[in-house]
Amino acid sequence: MENEKENIVPNDRRAITIHSYSLWKHREFDTKISIYYLPKNSYKEEGYIIKAKIQIVRDSKIGYITKKYFDKIYKKFENINLKALKKESYQGCDGWQLEVKMGMLKCTNEVLYEPLKFTEKIKNISLWSPMEDKKRPEMSKLLKLIKSIEAKIEFDKWYDYNYKEWEKYSDTFYDLRDIFRINFDIDDDW
Repeated sequence: MENEKENIVPNDRRAITIHSYSLWKHREFDTKISIYYLPKNSYKEEGYIIKAKIQIVRDSKIGYITKKYFDKIYKKFENINLKALKKESYQGCDGWQLEVKMGMLKCTNEVLYEPLKFTEKIKNISLWSPMEDKKRPEMSKLLKLIKSIEAKIEFDKWYDYNYKEWEKYSDTFYDLRDIFRINFDIDDDW
């Protein structure tokens, strides 16, 4: 993490969340990536972060980034053309959903912005099963941007590791869930 003073803007409440989730009942591998400024006196060091979560994993993966990188990413999301995205999006009721929100955070706790709540949204994008396609340039631009953010924190490697760990114990989990009638509800604020 860079400790330069110009890299810190304590009142910066801008944030982006990228939420990918299944439209099926079991959503164990839903993911959420958040990009925002982590205030001083929080549970980690102060600074701009990319924070990744998987529904089944207790701990988040956090990567510190510079303010310059944050500003660049935020600007790219601001430049996404929502009208074009709407025309390019698929329609359906099956598969997976991608939701991107950006705006100003409402501070729900003086120390942390957790869970992230927006006071106002500058952009709110919800897409059904998006995929890169030459005929859908705006969607491809959005997906490439998300992939670049994931690459910055080696998200795929972390996700694969956790998926393999889950596979080792998934049968036991499902057996116990059935025996004890444990409901696996999804919490939207995770």
